Amino acid sequence: MGALLPGASSSFSVVDHGGKLSSRIDGTFLANSAERVKFFKSKVPDLVEVTLGKVLEMSPGKLSKTVGESALVLVRSQEIDMLGEGGDDWMARQVMDTVVSNVSRAVRKLAVCGIGRFVITSDHGFQFSLRKEEDMRTDNPGGDTIEIHRRCWAGHGGTTPPGSIRVSGSELGYDTALDFVFPAGLAVFKCSGGLRYHHGGISLQEVVVPVLSLRIAAKEEEKAEKARVRILSSPKAITNRTFGVEIACESHLFNKDPLDLRVILLSKGEQVGITGMALEVKFDRNTGIVTLSPGEKASLGLMLNNDQCETLRILVQDAATDAVLAQTEELPVRLGIR
Repeated sequence: MGALLPGASSSFSVVDHGGKLSSRIDGTFLANSAERVKFFKSKVPDLVEVTLGKVLEMSPGKLSKTVGESALVLVRSQEIDMLGEGGDDWMARQVMDTVVSNVSRAVRKLAVCGIGRFVITSDHGFQFSLRKEEDMRTDNPGGDTIEIHRRCWAGHGGTTPPGSIRVSGSELGYDTALDFVFPAGLAVFKCSGGLRYHHGGISLQEVVVPVLSLRIAAKEEEKAEKARVRILSSPKAITNRTFGVEIACESHLFNKDPLDLRVILLSKGEQVGITGMALEVKFDRNTGIVTLSPGEKASLGLMLNNDQCETLRILVQDAATDAVLAQTEELPVRLGIR
């Protein structure tokens, strides 16, 4: 993460700082997220820092007040890492499906607050694969170990186990005496940590970091008075990961234009489910958009991706503005098997 900070392009290094691995920029050691945010604010004094979950939870008015006139808003998300590194493999896999949608929702909410330019990136890539058997676990290099993870060892001395690669810090462009050892292929070191989710190695999946830069013209949130949308029927409680709902778009005397709608499941501000199918109306499975004309009804099949939530709401949104056109009360989630 330190490599994304201001000044990293000219002075970034990974070093041994008091027996712990740390990044260093302009002579400042940055060993954890709190130190990195503090450094960022020293470079951008009016920086607003907020988590993805908070952006999704805030009302438009509160979010606009939080953002204010700041020149830069930093939105951080750790959901994939927290669950992946915590060993909850199935939960992590489900969250991966919803994080992209949550980021998209956050972008639209921030655009309404006047934010016009967005840069979306990650600090690293990762592998998510089948659990590794004993023949894919590589011996530790040993020596003076500063830090070791499933896919990377950093330290001094030690050995280079078969099936691994040793690279000096200077070869990586760092001003450091540290050596780094990486398992080749998809192997992992024998150390603590999960055996399905990994990062920190030299595979293509781990070292190629996507960056998305986009601009959105700022505009006020629409009130969506085109037509009234209602949820005609929904479960009293969620007892299955897939279930049906029925929605309707009421007839409108002066507006016959169809509405593009997105029907999602929301729990504590985060999207936890999507529309999987729609009957008798136009439905784009790639975008999850249902197109409904005034006077039409639609039967939808919804899919719950995150089965760890205790309650959720069904939301019908205007696909263009994210405005909520209809929603249920909080529904209890009572799955038979978790």
